[in-house]
Amino acid sequence: MKKKESVLKILKIISALININKLIIITIPMIVGAAIAFNLHGVFSLSRFFLTVIAVYMLEFGRNLLFAFLNEDEFDLYNYSRVFKNINIKKNKKLYRILAISFLSLGFLINAIIVIFIEFKLIWIGTPLILLAIFYTLPPLKLNCRGLGEITFGTLFGPLILLATFLIQANTLSLPVIIISLPLGFLITNVLWIEKYPSFYFKVKGEDMNFIELLQQNGIIIYISLFVANYAALALIMAIFNHLIWLLPFISLPLVWKAVGSIKKYSNNIPELMRVNGKTIQIYKLTGITMAISAVLDRIINIH
Repeated sequence: MKKKESVLKILKIISALININKLIIITIPMIVGAAIAFNLHGVFSLSRFFLTVIAVYMLEFGRNLLFAFLNEDEFDLYNYSRVFKNINIKKNKKLYRILAISFLSLGFLINAIIVIFIEFKLIWIGTPLILLAIFYTLPPLKLNCRGLGEITFGTLFGPLILLATFLIQANTLSLPVIIISLPLGFLITNVLWIEKYPSFYFKVKGEDMNFIELLQQNGIIIYISLFVANYAALALIMAIFNHLIWLLPFISLPLVWKAVGSIKKYSNNIPELMRVNGKTIQIYKLTGITMAISAVLDRIINIH
């Protein structure tokens, strides 16, 4: 009976980790990285891509479980909380610890296999990627609590994962690929920025209103600036490839226009800001998908 209960708890925890929206966000830079490798070098290995995806997922699952185990009182702030709260962390610490170690170990093992048998240079990207992913929320660094959360998140789910995927596929790196990785970095940083923006408002609520207005103005400027940086990087990418197919990622402009208009109009309206967050995530996904499509079509068109 106890074994059956343990199995059910494990299945519930794993089902909580399989958050489709979060997994799509994590997967997009891998798809773009593989598409760019196909564009520049005409290579695509399904087995290598599968290994990359599993390694990243395992590390992400392990990181979240470890955070739940070490920060049980804070974990209700996260999207996984509903299921995890039903499986009391305090009463099941051993189970959380075992699962966290298992997922992290599997992620480390797959990364080691890739480094040893596929591409040793991955160690120079994989090591900072793993360290940033772990110390983003975990002690002793807790980068997200030290004003470095957005930058860390943007670096992880933009350049680092994309570059790692490209390197695993193509066994090489170049400056154009680094430039290509920037748009997703800017956009995912904006996703986190607008997600945290309402909490900034609550933290200073009751303080001097001039300070709150200054915070709102600066927040809007940062939000818009990241979109501008995204499109500047996309324009540079189009210049690098010298093909109009790279105009495709610009179809997100109407969504950006609406999102910027909303944040200007509802800068202190929390429900509306949540909707803006949803639009920002859509822009990130749309840009990633259209970048991947552009890369593949560009290669096919040039071949013919």
